[in-house]
Amino acid sequence: MAKTYNERDAILRIRRYEKAGRRERERMIRDLAEKCIGLPPFEGLNRDQVELDVLFDLSIPRAHFRDIFGHVDKERELYDDVRRFLKHEFKDSTVVQTYDKRSQVDIRYADFTVFKKKLLHRFDLFSLDVKVTPAAFETFLNQANDFLTFSNNAYLVATPGLVLEAGRKWGKLIDSQKSFENKLEKNGIGLYVMDTKSGKVEKVLDAGDNEFLHNDRKDKALIELGFKKL
Repeated sequence: MAKTYNERDAILRIRRYEKAGRRERERMIRDLAEKCIGLPPFEGLNRDQVELDVLFDLSIPRAHFRDIFGHVDKERELYDDVRRFLKHEFKDSTVVQTYDKRSQVDIRYADFTVFKKKLLHRFDLFSLDVKVTPAAFETFLNQANDFLTFSNNAYLVATPGLVLEAGRKWGKLIDSQKSFENKLEKNGIGLYVMDTKSGKVEKVLDAGDNEFLHNDRKDKALIELGFKKL
């Protein structure tokens, strides 16, 4: 017999959920996910995937969303952790905070710029920008066009919460990461995901070949930031 949706039963469950404690709410979410398997719009999803979809759609307080999805609401909350990570990730390189840098030579800098010294006083330059809101992610896709004109590679640093929120605009929640990655990959942009709940940072997507680099603009950035002389 096909599963059916009962509105009265749903209302009673919502009321019970609102009065329940934390452990009881977790059990209720798992039970609800089990009941949703096979129902539209959950066809083809397993229980874990349905549970994620159900949990994401709940009207939970923003503080709980931050905790569950390793998220923050302001970019600056990540800057210290990102800086420490980059110093470890890019060993033998120089990490410069450029989120407050105002260029005098028509360069729009990312939040962090990494300089890796090569032979003959040359440098590879990497731009890494932090974003935590869907609107800011849309802005980043335009900003990255500028970053790539003077950087060897450009990367986005995002939280799991942003990947889910922004990526879901283009399909089901379970496909949100792939949708999110596709937006970056087609422009050759790499992706690091920083989970603030676990403290882990993972390179999810490598930066591709950069066909937009202009050496004259790279030289301007190197000179302005003190890594090359006039």
